[in-house]
Amino acid sequence: MSPSKPSPPAGNADNDSRVYCSLEQLLALKQQASYIKFDARYRPAGLLAGRHRSRLRGRGMNFEELRGYRSGDSVRDIDWKASAHSRQKLVKVFTEETDRPTVLLVDQRRSLFFGSRERTKSVTAAEVAATLAWMVLDSGDRLGGVVFNNEEQTFLRPTRSSLGAMRILQMICDYNQQLHPGTNSASDKVTLDAVLARSGNYIGNNGTLILVSDGDGLVEKHLDHLEYLAHQHNVLVFLVADPLEYSIADIDRLVVSDGTQQIELSADEGARERFAAQFSEQLQSIKDRVAAHGLPFGVIDTVQPVDGQLQAIFGGG
Repeated sequence: MSPSKPSPPAGNADNDSRVYCSLEQLLALKQQASYIKFDARYRPAGLLAGRHRSRLRGRGMNFEELRGYRSGDSVRDIDWKASAHSRQKLVKVFTEETDRPTVLLVDQRRSLFFGSRERTKSVTAAEVAATLAWMVLDSGDRLGGVVFNNEEQTFLRPTRSSLGAMRILQMICDYNQQLHPGTNSASDKVTLDAVLARSGNYIGNNGTLILVSDGDGLVEKHLDHLEYLAHQHNVLVFLVADPLEYSIADIDRLVVSDGTQQIELSADEGARERFAAQFSEQLQSIKDRVAAHGLPFGVIDTVQPVDGQLQAIFGGG
């Protein structure tokens, strides 16, 4: 169960940027994103630091053809096996990759429609995705996106244009603004399992896949799949969490709901500790599993500014 969304501030909740995001809000993050660097020299720092070292693959070289050896060619480029068959020295010719596609998987399911202090997790996820989107475009790569909730998902093909980025951000806003208290269904038409199962089809060869989610439903088989994808692609995982999920020790009365039922947690210390321990155990399990496979990983909270947290994660650029 997830804690129910707190009462929105006075005024129209639909117009409150802490509860719902707007396109203008996500476009404004472009300037902050310019101070954060996203390149192949990246090493985990800040929230990603630890004994597991990860890096993002840089632009590589694509094999183009075999041709005859010419004066000045490097001996290291000779294909000795092919040369033996043709009885002449042949060298491999490569061309440098000009870009790689990056696809954002942006979670806007019901489990993210919660926030105890500053922003909902759904708005935080939208801001993380928007900041990363501008970082990708700034690096010269193509940007695509998959935005999903419990009912549907939409895929926008990677393009290298601000217009393409705006389409993705608008789609995130559209999904975000569909979230409302009490919405629920007997079964989900779209699951995290289904989204991740198709994720490899979205990025083609040698791309970057970035999952922005609260991790609800993220189990071992999903992490196995991400690890498999990481053999060929860059895979990054950003989990959005609210401080109240870590600890409810200071709360005297808390109503918790899963969308169909709700219970009230009293001041019973044991109940609070069990709630906090369950969340911490789940989050730590995901962190350990992701880190063990060298996948860049970070936790973003719903209180601090998103750009500052990402800057800390990427080592200040």
